[in-house]
Amino acid sequence: MARRNDKGHQTSSPTLSQEDIDNDIAKKDYQKALQTVPRGLLLDNNDIFQTDSFNDNAATIQSVFGLDKEHKTSVIKVTNGIHQVGGIWSNINKDNYFDINHDQTASMWLYFGPNTANLPEYHPADGMAFVLHNDPNGTNAHSYGLKKGQLSPGDGETLGVWGTDWINDKQISPQDIAKTAIQNSLAIEFDTFSDNLEKYEEISGEGVSFDAGASNKQHIDLDFPALPETYLARSAQRDNSNDRKYFFRMHHKHEKEVNLVDGKWHHLTIKWSRKKDSDPNTPIDPENGYLSYVYNDKNADGTPVPQNKTTFSSDETYLGTPGSIKIPLKNFNLNGNHKLYWGFTGATGKYTENNLIAFESIPSYADASANAEVYDDTMDSTQQLSSQNYAYTNDEIRYKFTLNYNGWDKPWNNIKSQIIFPGEKASNIQLTSATISYPNAASDKDPQPIELQNIETDPSDKFSTKKLNFNLPEGLDSDNRKAVIELKGKVKHDVDVNVQSQVSALHATFQGSTLITDTDASAFNIKQRILSIESDTPNPIKVDSGKDVTINGKVIYNIKNPNFNMVTIFQKLDDKQPINLGNIVQKDGTFKFTIKADQLKGLDKLTFYAQDFQNKSNTIDREISVAGLLQFKNISENVSFQPIATYNPNKIIPRSGKWLVEVSDNRKKDSHWTVKAKATNLMSDNNELFNGNIFFRDANGNDHPLTNPTPISHHIKDNDKLQIKNITDEWDTTNGILLSMDKQSNVGKYTGNIFWSLVDAI
Repeated sequence: MARRNDKGHQTSSPTLSQEDIDNDIAKKDYQKALQTVPRGLLLDNNDIFQTDSFNDNAATIQSVFGLDKEHKTSVIKVTNGIHQVGGIWSNINKDNYFDINHDQTASMWLYFGPNTANLPEYHPADGMAFVLHNDPNGTNAHSYGLKKGQLSPGDGETLGVWGTDWINDKQISPQDIAKTAIQNSLAIEFDTFSDNLEKYEEISGEGVSFDAGASNKQHIDLDFPALPETYLARSAQRDNSNDRKYFFRMHHKHEKEVNLVDGKWHHLTIKWSRKKDSDPNTPIDPENGYLSYVYNDKNADGTPVPQNKTTFSSDETYLGTPGSIKIPLKNFNLNGNHKLYWGFTGATGKYTENNLIAFESIPSYADASANAEVYDDTMDSTQQLSSQNYAYTNDEIRYKFTLNYNGWDKPWNNIKSQIIFPGEKASNIQLTSATISYPNAASDKDPQPIELQNIETDPSDKFSTKKLNFNLPEGLDSDNRKAVIELKGKVKHDVDVNVQSQVSALHATFQGSTLITDTDASAFNIKQRILSIESDTPNPIKVDSGKDVTINGKVIYNIKNPNFNMVTIFQKLDDKQPINLGNIVQKDGTFKFTIKADQLKGLDKLTFYAQDFQNKSNTIDREISVAGLLQFKNISENVSFQPIATYNPNKIIPRSGKWLVEVSDNRKKDSHWTVKAKATNLMSDNNELFNGNIFFRDANGNDHPLTNPTPISHHIKDNDKLQIKNITDEWDTTNGILLSMDKQSNVGKYTGNIFWSLVDAI
């Protein structure tokens, strides 16, 4: 256009080329993408990923503060300019690889450029590809071809992994183009530009036809770049001439149309298994693996995306999930090896886009999972709540988050947890306690408290979203594989179920040094309970030996003009029958009752509830722990040894099944105890003596007869908490209490007795 300047001279504004327009948009978009990247792994100061060594590799790594303003995330830029090629690969020498012999999970965030709906003048291209390969070039693997007489890395439609379709003046075979691809490879392409030109005058020697005959939209597809059958040879004839140009289409066997370039980060999860389903009895497939991916499976904050808005890899069904594809292992030419390189390639042609990645997990470093469950302990502590069922007001609710470390080369350390209680509906739960425990730890398996003061509320959030932030006190590894976080609370009794009839789902994120993962506890519905009770008596109740226990409670009636004279309180201690305490409820709804000291065994379970003529309240549980007591808790009434099929001289017969000999110690730190055992001879129903003896073998392999009370377990307390220890947990099949067979005995069933004694001594 033309305009006048202040002196009256006519000037012209410069005309921007398409390249200038695209570059300007991409530059601004790149900064926006860095600012909005979700939390990913930090790859600084290590070389677990390596960029291709070819000239002008566009791939770089930059660490930034994205959505998480406290922790940096490493963003891999594969391309962000025209005619670029980028590639980044796992470094097998740093134990970063894809193992075909084991279940593998890789997860990451992908970004492809700005929302094109608002930028009609912008042309994004060409995309990138996730690649598994066993190419002899290793971390230097890339597609190559002759362009203008020079050997060059594949750009444009090749995405850096497919073969180069640059020879158009003569016919070449599918075998020839397959040789220019990354060899021994599998690729999942994220194609943002449809290369569908087939006319003679359109074939330009740059590769423009891979998508011809297939989708003309952005899409995801999966295939084998180095296999000839991936490519379809075609030709185009010049009008009014015998001249021809030759080109290739690609098979699109698993194509899914997806709008990739939308200005958002999208999550990708890739899974691999050697079994076609999740049944533990299914054998490993010796010839195939099974790969699945889900694109856009969670939002930037980690919450799940509804399944109808995600993209699966195919319509096949393996692993029990739609979208798994059978992958012939022969395509990798491993020759006994089991490790593949994995990574990304990307490319642009005459158009550009930001192809960006933020990794969230590394398959061979740490494989861990998070699972969330929610229970109504008042109704049924074994039945999970969901959006299909409900809890009553005043019910005791328990959220259980389980972290499982499944293995691999690196520990999962420095785990930061955030549990989000979203919106007003989350406030229908009143949290009372939070704990974390490590069931597989070598010592101190008892739950450790989590301070509820760590809950944060954003004052600017009109929905009153709450966040519980805490750092796990220990990491997880092959020796300590599980952490269990439990949040306990109750449904508020004053919830208006006509207005707020649901408790929202809870979202939890666990971010560690080698893995980031999420899980969600289900939402559930609330029903109003006509009659309910509550108690401010703590749980557990700790009482000195010889002292009575008093329980306080309050009855809540959700009716007008309640008559508390109609309410009866019932109390049940351990396995005894419930006792009707009568009408002990005062006019204000409060009540109290007492458990006498001589009724307590040391560690008792108390339950109580209220009832009128038509309604029964929720049940409240309390554990009563009497300080200073040492006693047996649970002992198996019947135990056995494994059956004997044949006689062998000096045969040792191991135990059968799980033996239980529990000691409960509620005394102070440094208290100690010893368990002794004495065993009788074994006799048959015909009163015949078994020719052998029950004996104890210690951890050093020394044998001890049990003809007299013999020490078999010792323990010294390392804290002041109640400790319950099953002494048989220390035994394996070669030690502990065993049975010797000295000589042949008649066929039959032999029985005897083992007498256990507990001594306050070492």
